[in-house]
Amino acid sequence: MKKTMMLILIGCLVAAGPLFAMDQTLYIGSWAEVGDLLDYETPDSFAYEAEPYAEYLFGRKSVDKLTGGLYLSLDSPYVFESEIKDIRPAVEGWMDYRFMNEPTSLMESGLWFYTTQDNTNGSYVDAYGYFDWYPINNAQDVTVHSHFPDVLQGVRIGMGVGGGAQVNQLLEDPAVTTDINADLTGLVSAGARMGESFWAMANIQLGLANLAAPSSFDTYTIFSTAQMQGSLSYITEKFLASAAIKGYLKAADLITEEGLLEDPSYTYSYSAEGSIGFFLDSLYVYGGAELFGNRTTLLDHCTGYVGAAYYLL
Repeated sequence: MKKTMMLILIGCLVAAGPLFAMDQTLYIGSWAEVGDLLDYETPDSFAYEAEPYAEYLFGRKSVDKLTGGLYLSLDSPYVFESEIKDIRPAVEGWMDYRFMNEPTSLMESGLWFYTTQDNTNGSYVDAYGYFDWYPINNAQDVTVHSHFPDVLQGVRIGMGVGGGAQVNQLLEDPAVTTDINADLTGLVSAGARMGESFWAMANIQLGLANLAAPSSFDTYTIFSTAQMQGSLSYITEKFLASAAIKGYLKAADLITEEGLLEDPSYTYSYSAEGSIGFFLDSLYVYGGAELFGNRTTLLDHCTGYVGAAYYLL
């Protein structure tokens, strides 16, 4: 037994050795959000929300093949009379591995999971695995500052396949249910340095075929999506300012158990966000606002937020 435990310990140390050699980041913080700012004439109707969190990241795509992280949070409506059950912890984790990163091609695979509790699905775990291949890769990831995400310089064009499952009602009385999903996606990423500290980036994800169904396959739907994001950022070692716009288009129910194009529909939405943040030694302070719209309402709602994070690593 002692030999077995010793072998397990040695194995863990060998596996963890490269991890501890990587760039690591650990911080704790909290942010607060208020909305809807479009109802500025009636501030009594504002809703407030707060979320303390902790995040651990390891590896950087600019230098490491293996990257990942773990995010812990407590999501709670800011109401004095709220009960303890309204506070909902959430855990998110991810890992990405680049097993081919050549000057002209890139392959990477990864896993992602998220678990929390809500009124619709109860306590649930959502997990997703993916494989992406970029046969056109004229880009590199650039580190501006170790506490800021890497930026992209160049162009990548590729495709990805992925799939996963969400297991619902894990701790509740109803029977456990499982929803599965799979997708085939076209991917385009681009970035450029516009000046000494300015960076422009764009991402496009075309969900060519997306499948969603319960594990019983009594029903299913195949749909297509398009997600687009563009941003312009000013980044220095102590300051970050960013403006971004995102768009989402979905063509739903293209194929269902009832047949092809029996009752298709489409929807679209967008958001526009501006944010700033700066460092005071190991303390990072940030704030911003985000505007949301959709097919039904062009100016649906707007939220503002402020937050702070203290870096331990």
